[in-house]
Amino acid sequence: MRDFIVFEDDGSGRLAKKVAGYHQFHAVRVAVEETLRAAATVLRASPAARPATGASAWSGTHRVAARV
Repeated sequence: MRDFIVFEDDGSGRLAKKVAGYHQFHAVRVAVEETLRAAATVLRASPAARPATGASAWSGTHRVAARV
């Protein structure tokens, strides 16, 4: 849970503790797992199927569909 708690200054110098809801916690964990799975799939692909390196290589034509 430590990655899902944030302390925010409310403007008066007091800290407000904000905790993610259960549904947010679960959704983020699933999204991270799916992203790691998709990245591993790309890395296992043949060298010809791998995208070129660099910022311009991911111009929006390469998209990863996430299961929701």
